[in-house]
Amino acid sequence: MKRYVLFFLAWASTLSLFAEDPRYFRERYDENAPLEQRYNYLLGKRISVEKDTAFFYDESVKTSKQNSDVWDLEAKLKLIKDLDFRVDSFIGHRTPEEWAADKVRAIEMEVELFRDIYEEYQPKGLEGLQKQLKERIKEYIATRTQESHEQYLRARFARERNKRILRIHEERYLIKALANNFRDNLPRMLELYDRSLLEKRGLTLSRFLEIQRPYEKQLIQQLKELEEEKRLEGERKNPTREELSMPSGISPRTVADSGNSHTTSSDSRFPWLPAFFGCVVVLFVGLFLWVKIRSRNSRVPRKN
Repeated sequence: MKRYVLFFLAWASTLSLFAEDPRYFRERYDENAPLEQRYNYLLGKRISVEKDTAFFYDESVKTSKQNSDVWDLEAKLKLIKDLDFRVDSFIGHRTPEEWAADKVRAIEMEVELFRDIYEEYQPKGLEGLQKQLKERIKEYIATRTQESHEQYLRARFARERNKRILRIHEERYLIKALANNFRDNLPRMLELYDRSLLEKRGLTLSRFLEIQRPYEKQLIQQLKELEEEKRLEGERKNPTREELSMPSGISPRTVADSGNSHTTSSDSRFPWLPAFFGCVVVLFVGLFLWVKIRSRNSRVPRKN
C-alpha cells in the first residue's frame, strides 16, 4: 500500500511541476527565440485543467481567451513546422557534417514534441468525451451553480484537446524527414517513429508513406517487412496468458484440435458408455433409497 501511495504522490508532483497556465504559452513564450531555446521552453510543459479553469475565471486577463486550452499544442506544432524548415534549409555557414548533424537533431526534437503531444491523446475517447460534455452542459443549464460550471469547463477542456490532436496535419513533416534522412537505416527510422507515438493515430509508418508518398514502393515494402518482424518479435517476447500455459513448441490451436479429436474418437468407439454409467448411477440411488425405507419401517413399532 505504501508503494502505491508514494507512486501517486510522485505522479501528482510531476503534474504540478510541468503544468502551466495558458499564459505560459502565449504571453511569456517568445516565438522569435532560437529553435533550441524554444524547444527547451516547451518540452514537457502542458496546460493543466486546474490552471486552465483558474485562467478562465481570472478577470485580470484582458486578452481573448479563445482556444486558450490548446495554446500549448499550437505552440509545439508551430515549432515542429519551424524545425522542418531547419531540416531542409541550406542557410548558414555549415560543413556537410554539421548540416547532417543539425538535421538529425531537428528530427529528434520533432519526435520528442510529437511524443509530448500524443501522450495524452485518447484515440477512441472522442465520442465518450463528446457525450460527457453534453451531459455537463445540461447539468449546468439546469443548476447554474459554480460547481456545475467548473465541471462543464473540465469536460470541455478534455474534449477540445483531444479534438485538436485529432486534427493535426503536421505529422507530414516528420514522415517526410524520416523517409528522406533514414532510408539507409530503417531500424532507426522505425525507432524514431515508434517513439513519436504517432501510431496512436492508427497508422503504421508504412501506411503513412502509402498515403503521403505512394511512389516510394520499395521503401514501403521494406518497412512493411520490418514492421511484421517487429510485431512477431513482440509476440514472442510477450506471449498471451493462454500461450504461457502451453508446453513448449505446442500452440493452443494444436492442443485444442488434439483435445477435440480425442473426445470425438472416444465417443465414436464407445457410444454406449454414457448410458451404461447412467444406469449404474440410477441403480445405486434406487438401492440406497430402498435400504433407507426398509430401515425406517423396521424402527416403527407394530400395533398389537
